Amino acid sequence: MAITTETILVSTKVVTEHKLVQIAEDIITKDDGVETKRVRFRRVLTPDMTITGESSEIQTICNDNWTQTIKDNWATKQANPFT
Repeated sequence: MAITTETILVSTKVVTEHKLVQIAEDIITKDDGVETKRVRFRRVLTPDMTITGESSEIQTICNDNWTQTIKDNWATKQANPFT
């Protein structure tokens, strides 16, 4: 009996003027190749986050969208959230 797990990127979406990256991933558990469980996880990456541990696809999306201006605007927003 071999139990394996794999993570599949389901969707990505860039939202707001701050270019937040929304990610949906499924973690699939299989027993002898037969899927026994699937769990969906959602998370958001912000321009101040380190993305070195992300897949190359997600890194490309972030790097294409997170210009220095976007990063600076995000930092300003975080420092002054109510303005």
